[in-house]
Amino acid sequence: MSITPLLLRPQQLSLKNRLLAGGWQSLKEAFGIVVSLGMMAAMYLCTRAALDATKELPVAAAIDPMGPLSLLLSSLFAMLMLASAISSIGSFFLARDLDLLLSSPLSLGRFLGGRCAEVAISTGWMVCVFGFPCLVALGQFFGCGTSFFLLAPLASLAWVAMAVLSGALSALIFAAVAPPRQGKALLLVLFMASLAAFFASLNSAPLSLAAAGLPVEAHLAILDRAAHASWSPGYYWARIIVCLKESQLFAGSALLGGALAASLALWGAIWGIAKARYSQAYGRLRGEASSMHLNSRASQSIARLIFPFLRSDRRALITKEYKVFSRDITHIIQLGMLLAICFIYLSNFHSLQSPPDATPEVQLLWQILLLLVNVGLSFLVVTCICSRFVFPSLSLEGTSFWILQSAPVSMRNILRAKVLSWFLPLSVISSVVFLSGAMAVGAEEPLVLASGCIGFILCYGLVGMSIGFGALFAHFEWDYSSQVSTNMGSFIFMAVSFLSLAINLIPVALMFGTYAFMPSLFPHPASQTLILALGLLALALLNWACAAASISLGSRSLKAH
Repeated sequence: MSITPLLLRPQQLSLKNRLLAGGWQSLKEAFGIVVSLGMMAAMYLCTRAALDATKELPVAAAIDPMGPLSLLLSSLFAMLMLASAISSIGSFFLARDLDLLLSSPLSLGRFLGGRCAEVAISTGWMVCVFGFPCLVALGQFFGCGTSFFLLAPLASLAWVAMAVLSGALSALIFAAVAPPRQGKALLLVLFMASLAAFFASLNSAPLSLAAAGLPVEAHLAILDRAAHASWSPGYYWARIIVCLKESQLFAGSALLGGALAASLALWGAIWGIAKARYSQAYGRLRGEASSMHLNSRASQSIARLIFPFLRSDRRALITKEYKVFSRDITHIIQLGMLLAICFIYLSNFHSLQSPPDATPEVQLLWQILLLLVNVGLSFLVVTCICSRFVFPSLSLEGTSFWILQSAPVSMRNILRAKVLSWFLPLSVISSVVFLSGAMAVGAEEPLVLASGCIGFILCYGLVGMSIGFGALFAHFEWDYSSQVSTNMGSFIFMAVSFLSLAINLIPVALMFGTYAFMPSLFPHPASQTLILALGLLALALLNWACAAASISLGSRSLKAH
C-alpha cells in the first residue's frame, strides 16, 4: 500500500512523466535538480565556513547558540505559516478540482490530509531541502552523535508540520467567520489596520533601535528577551536542536513529543472546524461574488485615460493583467505581506549609521559600504515581490493561454506587454525603497538620486527576467494560483537573480567608489555627475541586455506549448 496520500498521486505521476518525457521538458527538470543539489552543497559549505569562523572570535566560548537559532527559526516559522495560509485558501476553497473531489466518496479526513500534505510540500520543501545541509554542518561542527542526525531532521519535520497546520487552521477560521461578499474588503481593512498598529508601535515602544537611542548592551538585551520568548514555536525548535547537540536525549525527546502533540492538536482543530463549517464556507466563497470588482467597459475607459499613448493591443493586455491580479484573493494577502516586509526594512535600516568617532575617511568608506548593502537588500526585497507576482503572471493564464496564442499578436509582444504592466507599479516601489535606504544612511544628494535611479534600472532587469523565466518554466495545468509561485522554476529564478545581483554590484561599486574616493582626479562637480551618469548607463545596458535575453528565451520556449 502506498504511503502517498491519494490526492498527491496525480502530482507524483505528473512529476514522473515530466522527468521521463525526454526533450526540453526533461532538460528543464534535470537543470532544476542540478541547481538544487548545487545550492544544497553551497548551503553546507557556507554554514560550515561560518561556524569555523566563530572559532577565531575572542568571545567564541561565550556565544549561546540558543539566541540566534531561536530568532532565525521564529522568523522562518512566521513566514512559513503565512505562506501556508495563502496556499491553504487556494487549496481548500479556490482549486478547480474541488467540485469533483467533494462530490466523490472521499472521507473528510483523507481530503484534509491530502490538501494539508499538498500545502506542506508546496511551501515547506525549500525549508526542508536547504535546512538539512545546515543541520548536517551544525552536527559535524559540534561533533554530535548519531542521535542528533536521526532526531534533528524529525524535529524539523514536526516544526514544519506545526507551521503548515497553523496556516491551514488560520485559513479555515478566516473562511468560516468572514462575511459573505466582503472577503477582499476585509483583508484590505485588516492589512491597513496592521500597518497602522505597526507604525504606532514604532512611536511608543523601542522597536526601532536607532530611534530609541539605546546603547548596544540594551539592544542586545532586547534581542535576547525576544530570542528566549517561551511562546514562540521557534524557541522550542531551537531548544530541541541544542538539547540534541548536547546529548540531552531525554529533554530533547520530551520537547519533540510536545511538538508532535501540538501538531496533533492542530490537526484535530482543523478537522473539527472543517466538519462544522467547511461546507458553508466553501459555498459562500464559491457562490458569492466579490464586492470589489470593475466591469470590462469601465476598466477599458480608465485604461485609455491612463495609457493614452499605448497601442490598443498592448493597452488591452495590460488592462487584462491588472484585472486578473485584482480578482485573486490570495494576491491581496501576499501583497500585504510583502509590503509589510518593505516597511519593516525601511524602518530598521536607518539604525545602521557610521561610527561617530571615526575619521572622515573611515566614515566615507562606511557610508559607501552601507549604500552597497542598501542596494543588495533592496534588490532582494524587489526580487521577493517579483517571484510572487511577476514570475507566475504568464502561468496564471491557465488553460486560457490558447486565446493569447491564437491572437494576432506575437508572443514576444505579449511578454513585453506583461513586462510593461508590471514594471510601471514595481518601478515606483523599487525607487522608493532604494531612495529611502540611501536617505536613511545619510548619503549625499547625488548618491541618493543615483540610488533611486539604480532601483529603477534594476527593477526593469528583474521584471524582464521574471517574465522570461516565468515563460521558460510556464505551468498552465494548475489547480489554484498559489501552486505556480512555489514550483522549481520559481526557485531557479531566485537563484539566477542572486547571480544577477552579484554582477550588478560590480558597476555599482565602481561608480560609488570612483565618485567618493577620487575627488582629486575629478574635482569639478560636473565630472562627478558624469561619473554617476556613466555608471548608470553601464548598469542600464547590462539590465536591458539581461531582460531582452530572458524575454527572447521565454518566447522561444512558449512556441513549444
